[in-house]
Amino acid sequence: MAILRPSVSPASLCHRHHLLHSAFKWGVFPAGLLLAAVQGPGMVLAPAIGYWKDRWGSRFPTTIAFFLMAPFLLLSGAAGDDRFPWFTGGIKGKVTYTCALATTGCLISLLSGVGAMEATEAVDKLEEDHPGVFGIYGGYSRAVAITSMSWTTGLMVGPVLAGFVVERFGYFELQSVLATMSIVCGISAALYLGSAAPNSQVTGANEENMPHDQDCS
Repeated sequence: MAILRPSVSPASLCHRHHLLHSAFKWGVFPAGLLLAAVQGPGMVLAPAIGYWKDRWGSRFPTTIAFFLMAPFLLLSGAAGDDRFPWFTGGIKGKVTYTCALATTGCLISLLSGVGAMEATEAVDKLEEDHPGVFGIYGGYSRAVAITSMSWTTGLMVGPVLAGFVVERFGYFELQSVLATMSIVCGISAALYLGSAAPNSQVTGANEENMPHDQDCS
């Protein structure tokens, strides 16, 4: 996720602008609007997605987002490529490219908060199994710091990856790499992310313990 997002949006903006100018004759302002189409959905969808994850957990939305992003990344990478002449110009190519980027932005918003949720859940689990392992101040700050480190690493690697692949191979190849990474991340999310929200697990455990506590009393 940390590598995908900067590679999809700001990291490849200069390459995308060059491609859009040659393929669709678009200037800087339309390219900026496309960047807003990638980033904007997160502002609108964030409350609903947060409610969804609090109620049902992160596994399903994260897995679905990663898997569905792959074909739209490939579609956006086909713009301006001579191997796809039906997609290099005209209103059809412009609409398809714009819709592919906007849909990718909507799917990326489903990934928000996953790292922080999993990190805090891991801290809770370790603290439950080994009380006091993080000291009297707990380990939440360290968990969030590690999450921030991974995000910052992605912000550094994403532009390098985007620039290298585009210059050496091409824009479609970059999007193909990102689509492959998205599928791999989707498989990992399906296998390793928790299926229920942490609050739901705690509530369920409390409900299981209530009859036992009443019988003992």
